[in-house]
Amino acid sequence: MSTDAQTTDKHEAFLELLEQGLTMLHLDARAVGVDVPRQYDDDAHLRLNFSYRFQLDTFEIDEKGVVASLSFGGVPHTCQIPWTAVFAMTQQTSGASRVWAMDIPIELVQEVERAVTNTSELVPEP
Repeated sequence: MSTDAQTTDKHEAFLELLEQGLTMLHLDARAVGVDVPRQYDDDAHLRLNFSYRFQLDTFEIDEKGVVASLSFGGVPHTCQIPWTAVFAMTQQTSGASRVWAMDIPIELVQEVERAVTNTSELVPEP
């Protein structure tokens, strides 16, 4: 789980990446305090795009997280994303990314481990 230092780091990283343009937050929608449309409630790896250019009705970033009015299939929803739910960020223009490995949901870690194991079985040894 995120520590206070990680939370501050996520807040600062998001502001820095957002200054460069479109930035995607990678989050666990199941985490405490997350409010997204019901169909995404159980998503262990929800990805949401943010940009100052979106001119959102609500777009607040503080030490607790992000509150933003986003559109899902044309239906608006005011999302609440606490920093504790965020495990990665990617900046679309520069390609910069940040990952907080300790906050990655275990299901995603296991999925990567399975993929690596399956791939290594396919690679012939020299």
